[in-house]
Amino acid sequence: MDLDRVVSELGIVESRALLEPAWDASQDAMPEGEVRFLSPTFLREACRGIYLPEEITEAAVEAAQRVSGSPALCALAWHCHWCLYRYAHYPSRLADRWPSMEGVLGDADGLFYLLVLLSWFPHMEAVHRAHALPEPVVRESMDQIYQRGVTCSDMFGRWGLDGHAARWLSNYLRGEIYALGRLVHQFRVMDDPVRVYRHGASSMVIALSEDGVSYRADGQRFRKGDTGRMWRSRLVVTGEEIVGYPILPTGCAVEQEVALPAGEWVPVFGRGDPVLSFHIPGGTPLDHGACGASFRAAMEFFPRYFPERPCKAFYCSSWLLDTQLEGWLPPASNLVRFLQEFYLIPGGISETSILQAVFGGVPEDLSRAPGETTLQRAILDHLLEGKRINPGAGRCFLFPEDLDWGGQVYRNTKFPWDLIRG
Repeated sequence: MDLDRVVSELGIVESRALLEPAWDASQDAMPEGEVRFLSPTFLREACRGIYLPEEITEAAVEAAQRVSGSPALCALAWHCHWCLYRYAHYPSRLADRWPSMEGVLGDADGLFYLLVLLSWFPHMEAVHRAHALPEPVVRESMDQIYQRGVTCSDMFGRWGLDGHAARWLSNYLRGEIYALGRLVHQFRVMDDPVRVYRHGASSMVIALSEDGVSYRADGQRFRKGDTGRMWRSRLVVTGEEIVGYPILPTGCAVEQEVALPAGEWVPVFGRGDPVLSFHIPGGTPLDHGACGASFRAAMEFFPRYFPERPCKAFYCSSWLLDTQLEGWLPPASNLVRFLQEFYLIPGGISETSILQAVFGGVPEDLSRAPGETTLQRAILDHLLEGKRINPGAGRCFLFPEDLDWGGQVYRNTKFPWDLIRG
């Protein structure tokens, strides 16, 4: 169907440029007649498969009937399905901005992207069946979909999903991510400019920056718009030694070269390696023991049920790994204890990341910003003193073989501090 006609009929002309990428390809591939994932039989089975309540299931079926009755809505639903699941390089930033369907679906607008999300249900079911996944893990993982709809209810006034939520949750429908207790774990590939080496005799670990990476004087990644002195890393690997700039477990690069004897240090991790990227759902406290239990569960679950997909490390990119937290919060706080368990690395996170997460954006009036939590009050005190937000680290890794939850192994026993302090 012609895109101009679709956006005109749906009243979303302002979203035309957003929907244009891959539009022709999706429409060429659109099946004639009924779109299967909009059928009542398909939807009821899919909703049962992700454990949605009956009232949401029936509301989704009704919404699908309305979508099926509109060629424009049907074409858009197929396009969104195509972009989420069949177009490998579709930019996620576009899906995050997909338009609301309130103008044509009214109160059912939050169900449009649920229909799109569930369109890949047979694939997910096949993955779960092929790997004989335990039902409790499937149920716990699918609950993340329901909980995200609860979160989005602040936007819709009722349960539903927007394009951003559907894009993120599509990882569950692909069979790429699973909830195990307090954390969820996703198959990913590490893409940071870091190479990690392990000492054969002592098992100590050191991360070196890749060659040619730009850093600020404080050892954080140099970002667009940064001012001040910049330095570049160097990495030279020969048969005799590895010479480079180390990254400390505290999340900053050091402008001091170290030389590692190649016969003693073995490369164990780097860009392009498979990882389990862990995520921290909101809504419940970051209980330290529960997080450790999730990592231990992951070490058992993934090798057992996905032996064909070995991963080298746990990995994360999050504002929760911002080292500013160590200066703002007490050492015994859950957030501080959590980030100190990992080997932190500079991630170039923005100054607004933590403000967006904690306040929902940059406070325009500090005197009226919420100060209900210890973290909110600490950040406000920081800003009211005239200090700027200066993020540190933001990313991390943890090798399963080094897991000693509570031991902060990279800061205490696994890092060769003598190479830096000597």
